[in-house]
Amino acid sequence: MSNRKGSAFERSVARDFCAWAGDSGAFWRSPGSGARARVRPDITEQHGDIIAYNARGEQFSSRFVVECKHHAALRWDLFLLKQRGKLYGFWSRLVEDACALRRRPMLIARQSRFGTFVVLDYVSALVTPLIGRSGCYVYDYEMILGVAYDRFVAEAVAVDG
Repeated sequence: MSNRKGSAFERSVARDFCAWAGDSGAFWRSPGSGARARVRPDITEQHGDIIAYNARGEQFSSRFVVECKHHAALRWDLFLLKQRGKLYGFWSRLVEDACALRRRPMLIARQSRFGTFVVLDYVSALVTPLIGRSGCYVYDYEMILGVAYDRFVAEAVAVDG
C-alpha cells in the first residue's frame, strides 16, 4: 500500500466517523498515523490511526483502538481460516496494543475492488457479523455506521484484565 493511499483511507474513515457521531470535529487521522504512540507509549490518547478531537469522539476512543488498512490483497482466507498472512499480523498487533490499553481492537480493512470491513473481537448485539470465529468477527463497514453511534459506543464494554 502506498502511504498516500493509506493516508487518504484514514482521512476518509475519520470523516465517516465524524458523520456517524454527528459532530464534524469528533475525530481525525492520528498525527504520524499511530507512529507517535509506538515511540511514546505513555501517550495513550494517540494510539491507532483515528483519534478523538473532542468529548464526543472520546466516548468512542476511550473504548477502542482503531487501525485502518487499505491494501490491494489482504488475503481474508488466510486470516480467517489459517490465522496467517498480512491481515493476521495487523490484527495480532492491534489486539496486543488494545489489550495493553484496556480497550477493544477495531480493524477497518479495505481491499481494492473488494469493499471495506470492520474486524472486532466480540459479537455485537446490534449488527450481525458476516463471518467470524472466537475473538475475531468481521462486519460490513456500512452496517456498523448504520447503527446509532451512542448505542454502539454503549455496547462496547471496556476489556477486563
